[in-house]
Amino acid sequence: CKNLRAIDLPRYPMTQAVVDSLTQFHSRTITEIYWTWSCICVSADFVQQVLSSFPMLTKAHFESISAQKFVEGADSWVCFDSLEELKIQIKMYPQFYAPPRSDMTDQEKQEMSWAVFKQLAKFRNLRILDITNPRVCSSPTPQFTTRMGLPLLSSVTDWEGMRLEGEQDLAPQDVTWMIENWTSLRIVD
Repeated sequence: CKNLRAIDLPRYPMTQAVVDSLTQFHSRTITEIYWTWSCICVSADFVQQVLSSFPMLTKAHFESISAQKFVEGADSWVCFDSLEELKIQIKMYPQFYAPPRSDMTDQEKQEMSWAVFKQLAKFRNLRILDITNPRVCSSPTPQFTTRMGLPLLSSVTDWEGMRLEGEQDLAPQDVTWMIENWTSLRIVD
């Protein structure tokens, strides 16, 4: 398969050898990767390797990643200009802490949200963002509010749809900001 374009590996054990092989032989041709519902969860390292190795990637679906891991290593990502659809649950854990704490301070939550939003803002052509994961218990995810850094996403102007996890605690000014800045937005779920 010289021109492999898409890969969907449900219930397939992800090993480093599989990821290395895909990277070595198909990193310039693959545009879609669906690594969800795997027997062995796709690790944050695999997510980082994919985002750093597949410059033509337009759609990427993964299970979940901590906010800290989502932000780490992002300078090496090569799909900022190509990625249009991203599905990955971004879990808001305090740095180096899992499972989530119920006593996260507002300052910790805000700092983590800002870092995640700065990262998402680099995906200039992102149209669909889905940070839900039906297989994983609801865990804190970024709050899409102006107080938590929503304006950092003003450079992503072509968003058509967003699926958000958990309670979003949106205020009227947050919805107004979305309407004014994301004129292509059709669905917020």
